[in-house]
Amino acid sequence: DNDEVEVGNPAVTNGAAGVYLGQRATSFYGAPVENPTYNITLRTDATGTRNGFAISGSRYLVLKNAPTFTDNPSGSVIWSTSNVNVSFMNSSWADAKPLGDANALSEVNAFYHLNAARHYFDALNVDPLSYMDSSKPLPADLSRRVPVMVHAHGEADRVGATCSLGDPSCNGMLNAYYDLENDNIMLGDGQIDTNGKYRSFALDGTIVRHEYIHLVINKIFPIINFGEFGGISEALADYFAMASFWNEGYTSQTVLGNYVGAGEGAARDISGGGNPTPIKVMPANWVGEVHDDSLMVSQALYSLRLGSRSLGNLTGAPFAGRPAADVLAFAALFYFPDNFYNFRDSMKDACKQLEAYGCTLGMRTSIDNAFADHGIGTITAGDSYETGDNPQLCGNNDGPECAAEIGNDARISPATIYPLGDVDYYSLPLAAGSFKATLNFPAGTAPDTYNAYALLLFDSERNIMMNPDGTEAVGVPVIYSDPNGQVCPDTGDCLTLQPSVTLNYAIPTAGRYYLVVSAAPTYSFGNSSANSQLPYSVDLSRTPLGSAQASILTASYDNDGINFNVPYNKFAMLVAPSSSSIDGLTGLTGKEQVFAFAQLRDHNYEPIPFTKAAIVPIVGSYMQMSNTPIYGTIPDIYNRLILSGQVRLQPGFGARYPGVGTVYLEIFGRNHMGQIVSLGVSNAINLSANKSAATAYNNIIATGSSALVKYELLSAGTLTVKVYTQSGALVKTLYDGPVTAGKGTLEWDGTSSTGGKAASGIYFVKTKGPGLNTIIKIAVVR
Repeated sequence: DNDEVEVGNPAVTNGAAGVYLGQRATSFYGAPVENPTYNITLRTDATGTRNGFAISGSRYLVLKNAPTFTDNPSGSVIWSTSNVNVSFMNSSWADAKPLGDANALSEVNAFYHLNAARHYFDALNVDPLSYMDSSKPLPADLSRRVPVMVHAHGEADRVGATCSLGDPSCNGMLNAYYDLENDNIMLGDGQIDTNGKYRSFALDGTIVRHEYIHLVINKIFPIINFGEFGGISEALADYFAMASFWNEGYTSQTVLGNYVGAGEGAARDISGGGNPTPIKVMPANWVGEVHDDSLMVSQALYSLRLGSRSLGNLTGAPFAGRPAADVLAFAALFYFPDNFYNFRDSMKDACKQLEAYGCTLGMRTSIDNAFADHGIGTITAGDSYETGDNPQLCGNNDGPECAAEIGNDARISPATIYPLGDVDYYSLPLAAGSFKATLNFPAGTAPDTYNAYALLLFDSERNIMMNPDGTEAVGVPVIYSDPNGQVCPDTGDCLTLQPSVTLNYAIPTAGRYYLVVSAAPTYSFGNSSANSQLPYSVDLSRTPLGSAQASILTASYDNDGINFNVPYNKFAMLVAPSSSSIDGLTGLTGKEQVFAFAQLRDHNYEPIPFTKAAIVPIVGSYMQMSNTPIYGTIPDIYNRLILSGQVRLQPGFGARYPGVGTVYLEIFGRNHMGQIVSLGVSNAINLSANKSAATAYNNIIATGSSALVKYELLSAGTLTVKVYTQSGALVKTLYDGPVTAGKGTLEWDGTSSTGGKAASGIYFVKTKGPGLNTIIKIAVVR
């Protein structure tokens, strides 16, 4: 199955040098190991099923430490970058031999190009503020070895098979990919050509370098390989692969996958020269396939490096003489961009931070123009969630960094999937427990049909949530045009006969999650062409309360100290190479969010005005910070990093808000795009009291309203709050149980214990607890 065999150096931590899968019965070349001994380890996949493996024999080659040896006169190994006869580099299944196989050059080629790509980033992966200090970290840690499998194939040993063009049984793995889960690279054998030979993906240096750059991006932040987010990753993998060749003098090379030219390695011309790839424009050329859609960004970057919008080179160490397009495209990654618009704006902001190194206003204008050439310019937003008060570098909610905050809303509406390619992200602080979302589709273009959209649920680490049966937490309707009802066509509209689809999920641990609405998927698992200016809506059933924790640290009336803990995210990056300072966040680090402020909410989860607490004291606020928040570095039992801090009420709070007793504390963070996001909402907190009393606020209940019962206790104990008629009949028990000392808030909506509406009249609320025994009158007016 998908189990993997690792070959590694036992003397090196995480020393896997090669990784292999599939059934192998004949010899193949392995990975270089710097030790006379090495480990071979079986890593099982998610199924947990393992059958072991057997090695019938092995041998290894020792490179002599002999600089003057006749076969090594130069004192080093020199890899050739010249073209090698294609027929020699290919081999058929029938040509496979234990040793001396011509296709063994694929391992050598992969080794060469991986090291060349790694070397290319040495000049970009520096922080201009600390590059002279070797004790300071580099922006991204690219120091570890990369396990690679060449000849990745499910049927790798078809020795003696007769292969011909178009025979799928003989084709190798028509793919090459970076495996994010296991942090290794797989290079497939490729397809059979007209000569009956297969072209290994490892023989195409552009593809080898492309896959390594996916690894580089993953060493900065995790991606979701879907929509514009996935398009950015593919665009940068294409662009940096080509740029690394340009730095070696091969400036005429603009086509990725020209040697292999099939499968996901299909040739892509990032110059937009029209042969084989024309200029791509957003949204007209959107097809919902990340490699194809990525060209809108990679072609813009080509224009900034070698085309009509060229930025030229930067000045001043450490970037002196370096192409500005390369430096800025790399620096933009440290803003965690996830759609085409905010990637462009990240490049512009990085340029602003690097003005001392020769980045000018004119360059920022050129960046605008280059992206506008590909339709990436003025935001074309379809709904208020995209055009609201998104600050800083966020122009829409197409990605996690700029996800729309929906607070405690029970419904997302009105919202649209528009224009073509639009994907909507919503940020949800959720407590552990049940979560339900129902997506109501807009009407389709044919009678009795609806636009086919999908729901997806991701955690804050960009992992799609998985159901207990191993399926993904997604909601997709039955597709009208697909015989199997599963996927949309690659182009054109996508319809369903269902009016809605529901996603149910049991949230395992409290934290932030992303609910995603997109056009239903195509065969390539991209977002299809379905879109409409008619709105969709999403009905939500969940509670955000308890996604953070809070408690009274020091109890003192009108001066309570409150301690809080909330999960936060930290990604792989260590420091920003642009030394970015969005809103004063100088020198961004791997923390996805930094503390922005905390705010109180009342018992109905409504924000309480003038209760924001930030590190810089807010004038006029009735709550202030007591310390500088601490970012924990050791994961908790749920493998989460925890942000901890303390706030304190200020005298006058009780007089300003006499009806407030039970409160919730919400903690907000600011991310690398400058967006304010809710990190979590605490459990209920009962503020301290200075007397024992019970009071009714809004003690006249009319249609649609409620009465508020606030109690205050000087000591803990048992509290009962019950509603009676004038004749003494019990109408409803509002509370009966243990309580802590302090203030609390309860609500009566004028209903009985059976849910019926109480008749008009006067009712008595009897409140009994420690030091408290009182009766409150409430009138119901129908």
